[in-house]
Amino acid sequence: MLVESVTLGAIGGAAGLALAMLLTRALPTFLPTDFPRIGDIAIDLRITALAALISLTAGVIFGLLPALQARRLNLVEGLVDDSSAAGQGFSRSKTARARAAIMAVQVAVACVLLVGASLLIQTFVAMLRVDRGYNASNVLTARLATPDGLFSNQRRSALVTDTLTRLRGTPGVTFAGVTNVLPLGRADALMAFTLPPRPGETERAQVQTSFRAISPGYFEAMGIRVLQGRAFDQRDTLTSMPMLIVNRTFAKRFLGENAVGRRLPGGSIRSRTGRWRQSLTRWMSTFLYGVQTRDLATFVAVPIVLLLVATVACFIPARRAARLDPLKVLRG
Repeated sequence: MLVESVTLGAIGGAAGLALAMLLTRALPTFLPTDFPRIGDIAIDLRITALAALISLTAGVIFGLLPALQARRLNLVEGLVDDSSAAGQGFSRSKTARARAAIMAVQVAVACVLLVGASLLIQTFVAMLRVDRGYNASNVLTARLATPDGLFSNQRRSALVTDTLTRLRGTPGVTFAGVTNVLPLGRADALMAFTLPPRPGETERAQVQTSFRAISPGYFEAMGIRVLQGRAFDQRDTLTSMPMLIVNRTFAKRFLGENAVGRRLPGGSIRSRTGRWRQSLTRWMSTFLYGVQTRDLATFVAVPIVLLLVATVACFIPARRAARLDPLKVLRG
């Protein structure tokens, strides 16, 4: 029984890993070419090792416990307990109550997993349909390394200007621009500053936001719309007055409806370190988009699906058992 359980656990884990590898290779072919961070879709070795450990551990546990119980099992008492457990309710034997508790826990865990998976699938579909605020069609990107130890601000600015000038003169190039982080990419720098109280409020707002540097022509190249004010142009240089462009969410939350011409206090730029990453606690709601964590349709559909699956799983064995002759079964 133990060997059988471990074998089944190993087969299940191997099948799950094979399916994950197949989906990992097939998924990029179904996604748009401009889907963000598509190159990061891969199988994590740590998760794979954890899944293998869980599969083997579950096989050992769920094979060892029944094996130990079978050694002390009295066949006659076991048949009596099973035949009378349905009508005894809470007065049934400890073994029957333990089985019922295990089944209840399994159904509860399955319900939670199905609800989470359903919400994430809805999020994925919503993200495919959402307006990301830019148009990556016919856009070519390339990386340009300018390490701080080798490039000063002036040298870096001259290199960027020369590169953009040559790119804009290339036949077929409509717009060209530079940024340190592409849309939906990971920003390595954070800007922190304190904003004065908004009308009707008394406390200053402590703001920490991701910081991105762009060049003139970047918005045009990425098809990013400017809702108010203007984009960066040739007037914005290292020696001109510093200018900031904020997104609509930042403007509505901290600056009001009209953010054009507002001044922000000087902020400090911090590097994003491992300590910042480890201190963040992400709940389910942070992974969802376009669907609420308490989506009524999902919470109604999942129990119905589980009920239908359980009905089919019980009906087929019951129908088969009803056709058997108990006397023939006992006689072997």
